[in-house]
Amino acid sequence: MKRFTGQVVVVTGGGSGIGAACVRRFAEEGAHVAVVDRNGEAAAKTAEQVRRDGGTAEPLTVDVTDPEAVDAAVRRVVADLGEISVLVNNAGIHSTHLVHRLTNAEWQRMLDVNLSGSFYFARAAQESMVRRRSGRIVNLTSQAAIGTERGFVHYAAAKAGVMGLTRSLALDLGRFDITVNAVGPGHVESPLTHHLAETAGIPYEDIKAEQIRRNALPRVAQPEDLAGVISFLASDDARHVTGQVIWVTGRPNGA
Repeated sequence: MKRFTGQVVVVTGGGSGIGAACVRRFAEEGAHVAVVDRNGEAAAKTAEQVRRDGGTAEPLTVDVTDPEAVDAAVRRVVADLGEISVLVNNAGIHSTHLVHRLTNAEWQRMLDVNLSGSFYFARAAQESMVRRRSGRIVNLTSQAAIGTERGFVHYAAAKAGVMGLTRSLALDLGRFDITVNAVGPGHVESPLTHHLAETAGIPYEDIKAEQIRRNALPRVAQPEDLAGVISFLASDDARHVTGQVIWVTGRPNGA
């Protein structure tokens, strides 16, 4: 399928994991993809891989917590590639701290990246979509927003905020034929989850086995599983879906 031929798609956190899988998926379907990441080398590597495979992708080094940098990046995308059809707000961070050890700085950083960053990019990109009288925004929330674990106070709060942001943006922007939805992953096998396991001193295979034990499905999600659902929500196949959260957790109730 080539559902996004000629469309301009912006993916934040596009340098690795779910973001990189989204970049590849949209490029395979004909989109011109802006690969946004704070890690410029990672963004460039993902973009280069897409170009080697015959797609179109341009890397952009952007800190999503800096609203002026976000606005400048969106202006550059529009100037270089054209009006924006799709925004995927994937950039995010993760850490675990019990509440009595959670510092003000760590609390604020989690909100800045995972919630404010999504707002800044949505606010900037919607201007281009309004000009087109059409657009798709897909935000990344998390299973933690509805079924959290110990040590997730700051992460769960930020991701629950993304759910509220999604529904409110859907109401604000719907009259311009802009849909806003969210995808809520559970555990996803990615460089991030391997890094977190290594940092905690726990063999990743042990974590993976425990996640499979909890799931209804006999596996953990891969980044491509999320990219498939995100591309659906960004396509005309989902043109009458807005303000929704689609859970991609391998569990019947999402949590």
